[in-house]
Amino acid sequence: MTRLPAKVKKVWSQSAFISLIGWLTALLVVYLVSRYFYSLPLIVYIIILSLGLLEVMIEYALIPYRYKFYSYEVSETEVRIRKGFIFRSETSIPIARVQNVHLSQGPLLRLQYLTSVSIVTASNSHIIEALVPKDADELRLKVIKLAMEAKNVQ
Repeated sequence: MTRLPAKVKKVWSQSAFISLIGWLTALLVVYLVSRYFYSLPLIVYIIILSLGLLEVMIEYALIPYRYKFYSYEVSETEVRIRKGFIFRSETSIPIARVQNVHLSQGPLLRLQYLTSVSIVTASNSHIIEALVPKDADELRLKVIKLAMEAKNVQ
């Protein structure tokens, strides 16, 4: 099984930070709305802040485990994606069912020179969260080639 590049941990950390900013923004909006329209007790603000901080701290704490338990493998017959520390899942995507392989980069991935790979079947889309662009393109070409061969055999 192949692991994701180590730079993905930085992307996940940045994502957790953005989540913290979102929680703080939500707290600010609740404060401003309540200031002008109705008064909320202090405990409401404490609960919102606590939930936000707890969520972000858990997200940061689980990054090493998330990295350790995320891997993928491409064989002649299937693509397997394993992930999850607490709730583990292993997805096997039959090569013959693959319809498309899509590469995408959001701003956080682009900053770290990474690309996500989506393997699309008729019923679902399966994502490998981050690969180096060269590896992502090689994976895309390999899966497409194997899918075309599998469909020609049938």
